[in-house]
Amino acid sequence: MRFSDEPSFDPQESEEFHYIRPKSNQGPCNNRSRDPSPSRRQKSNSPKSAKNRDEKTQKPESASKNDRITERAIACLSRTMKYTNLKVVELQESICCLDQQVKDMCCEIEVLKEAFRLRASNAGMM
Repeated sequence: MRFSDEPSFDPQESEEFHYIRPKSNQGPCNNRSRDPSPSRRQKSNSPKSAKNRDEKTQKPESASKNDRITERAIACLSRTMKYTNLKVVELQESICCLDQQVKDMCCEIEVLKEAFRLRASNAGMM
């Protein structure tokens, strides 16, 4: 995978170039011959080339890109958690409001029951 801000790689300028097949050419369905390219060089075992390989495999740029991606993901999760917390608070307030409305209606029902009893008892006296 290439990132747009990566420098382009020129095999002619490289001290040591190894042809790497694109992923689309790999796999059991590919019937092309696997002959090495003429531009491929064998890896040398010299300490200098080993050091160069180690430096190339470390890729400090990708580590910083991973750090940036991680920071973005953390920021996104943080925003999501804040939004979720706001929604939870809104739901709690709605529940409290509904609970109060239910209590008020229960009180009104009790008042209506009492009024009905009084009317019934007054009607019986007459």
